[in-house]
Amino acid sequence: MSISREALLGEWVHSHEEDEPGRKVFRRSGYPFPPARGRDAVELKADDSAVVRGPGPTDVPEEETGTWALERDTIRLYTGGETRAMEVVSCDDERLEVRE
Repeated sequence: MSISREALLGEWVHSHEEDEPGRKVFRRSGYPFPPARGRDAVELKADDSAVVRGPGPTDVPEEETGTWALERDTIRLYTGGETRAMEVVSCDDERLEVRE
């Protein structure tokens, strides 16, 4: 599968209601999500920078900055000295499905 780097740009929010075993689903930030105590999100920017957001231990949102790269069909996020790999299963204008 050939993934377009441009198709990945923007903010993606975890839609845990749509997850399947071994797969995570993300939606664009404007998607009408049902209420939740917090959602993980990742913003992939054109300049290779990335912002990872998520609920903190006291439900206060936390944010971490870093960089990202697309290697074939895998998104690699580099934040806080850690690397996170997400294999892209599918991606369109509104939905991103990955394996971690």
